[in-house]
Amino acid sequence: MRGLLSHQIMGTGPENGENGSVLHRDATDMLVPLDKRTFGLGVANGALVTAGQRAADPGTVIPLLALKLIGAEWAVGLVAVVMGVCRAGTQLLVSRSADAMERKLPIYWASFGMRVVALAVVTSVLLFGPDLPRQAIFLSLLLCLALYTGGQGLAGLAWSDIIARSIPTTKRGSFIMWRRLIGLALVIAFSAPLVKYLLGPGGPARFPRNYGYLFLVNLILAAIAWGCFSLVREPTPHAARHKLTLGQHLVRGARLWRRDRHYRRLLRVRAVIGLAAAIAPFFVVFGSTKLGLDDWWAGVFITIQVVTEWGAIVLMGHLSDVAGNRRVVIVTACLCVAATAIVLAAALLAGNILWGTALLCTAFAVLGALSAGRQTGEFNYLLDIAPARKRSSYIGFSSTVLMPVLAAPLLVGALVPRLGYIVVFAAAAVLAVAAVWLSTRLEEPREELQD
Repeated sequence: MRGLLSHQIMGTGPENGENGSVLHRDATDMLVPLDKRTFGLGVANGALVTAGQRAADPGTVIPLLALKLIGAEWAVGLVAVVMGVCRAGTQLLVSRSADAMERKLPIYWASFGMRVVALAVVTSVLLFGPDLPRQAIFLSLLLCLALYTGGQGLAGLAWSDIIARSIPTTKRGSFIMWRRLIGLALVIAFSAPLVKYLLGPGGPARFPRNYGYLFLVNLILAAIAWGCFSLVREPTPHAARHKLTLGQHLVRGARLWRRDRHYRRLLRVRAVIGLAAAIAPFFVVFGSTKLGLDDWWAGVFITIQVVTEWGAIVLMGHLSDVAGNRRVVIVTACLCVAATAIVLAAALLAGNILWGTALLCTAFAVLGALSAGRQTGEFNYLLDIAPARKRSSYIGFSSTVLMPVLAAPLLVGALVPRLGYIVVFAAAAVLAVAAVWLSTRLEEPREELQD
């Protein structure tokens, strides 16, 4: 892929349906000049964010905290739904304005403040209010996570647009790879052992202060990470001519869905994988409630997941750079099948603690590879197909379309006590198989680039 198209990549008409792709997506949107400063700062940002987030891991630590505060699976599902909906809702509301803004860094700075405040408050409640009613602590956690993930949604709009204008598609796989590789190395060396120590029987603090220290570590590392990315040089902007009303923004989103087959098919795949992966926060809950595993196992699961993700991110990054992101998405869907099938086997053998625990550890290992694939393939594929002037709308509307999927963890939390883990995990495995079939219908956008 040595040259650029001299013509635009576009469909055959205004209503292309399944036979066309929405228009005015120039090849130069994918093959932008590489900004080495942004590449380096972005890698440092990602590494520190990864290390911090795994200290208060949303897949293990936060579900365990919710379970211990309320004592019911629905609380775990509610936390996951609130986090997802607030992130998506913020992107929907702000993306219509972001498209018309020449500079996106001010959005990122605003998100910086929101997330620091949220983490500082929840850390203070856990450290200095351990004698508060557990329901009050849970409500504080819920509100702070809502603010935090709202800030994540803002940051995602700005971060994605800046990265798309600073790093070409043939380097984005390596960019994601280095962010994760360094970050996961920090997790293995620091974050995971810290989780195991603080949540173990020999830890220095009782519940919930032990969780408060984990959130404090997240706050410190994440604040440094966000400060790093705030220092990037924002490239030449591609702003839309007009700011849309919310109604116009929703109409545009419906038009994008109707006209751009690449976008439509990607969202279908993401929706089905998202439904299947909604059981992921319940892996650790299953281990705690059905296998009788202590809280310190969260550190073990994080380590297992990170080691696998460390190896997988290298393969996914190379596959993205060399073969394109369609193949990464297909591999990701296959990994989703494997993760759901293995945890289903663990549920079937839950009566045997040794086998159940071994299979659950294996499921976490595959979950690490799945995480690497989703972060590399889905993100880069979306940047490949989104025209520069509508990039924020593409991202924001994708969050809107997928918002119903975000309620799936709450449904899982409600169904598990009624149907049991075996039935719920089996349903997830069936959805994962459907995701594989849908992913094979994706096309590779780079094939439209010619020498």
